[in-house]
Amino acid sequence: MTIDLDSTVCEVHGDHKQGAAYGSTHTLGYHPLLATRADSGEVLHARQRTGRANTARGAARLVEELAARVRRAGTSEELTLRADSGFWSAKTIRACRRHQLRYSITVRQTKPIRTAIQAIDQDAWVDIVYPDGGLVQLAETRYKGGRLIVRRTRLVGAQAELFPTWRYHPFVTDRVGTAVWLAADHRRHATVELCIRDLKAGVGLRHHPRGGSPPTRPGW
Repeated sequence: MTIDLDSTVCEVHGDHKQGAAYGSTHTLGYHPLLATRADSGEVLHARQRTGRANTARGAARLVEELAARVRRAGTSEELTLRADSGFWSAKTIRACRRHQLRYSITVRQTKPIRTAIQAIDQDAWVDIVYPDGGLVQLAETRYKGGRLIVRRTRLVGAQAELFPTWRYHPFVTDRVGTAVWLAADHRRHATVELCIRDLKAGVGLRHHPRGGSPPTRPGW
């Protein structure tokens, strides 16, 4: 079972929303964590957080609770967690390994990551299918005991002079499979945005109850 981890900002209005705060988006609200099942969009676990919470705050704990929850529900399948670079941390990866979750997490291009990418032999890059107007290549190396898979893209033709160099998109994983298949599957993590859209539009995640007691009115 593949699980997508993400967070979203839920805007609120008023001064009495307990925990609501301004975060990096400069929006007053909450910043919950959500774990959804990739093939169905079901919410498997969620954690409420204050609006100023860093993206990765509480991610490792959510992984631990998530693993326990889905296994108590009776799943015997291999579990895989996909996430973007906001959740890339040694603590989250340790939690995945400790609870036997495979992981596929986008990484930020820190100096060690750039060094690892630069060390990849040019002959190791292979072309993969990409729409007309661009080139894409894939290569793989090792990073801290896991696989570092890197996709690089470049425009060609009339637009090439705007982006004359390669742009790199790396992620780390401990999954088994070809780099080409894993890269394609990792990109499908983006479907979690559709789950968040549906949660906000259909089941009320866009709105949160106000803090404190409701006003006293006849009939309440």
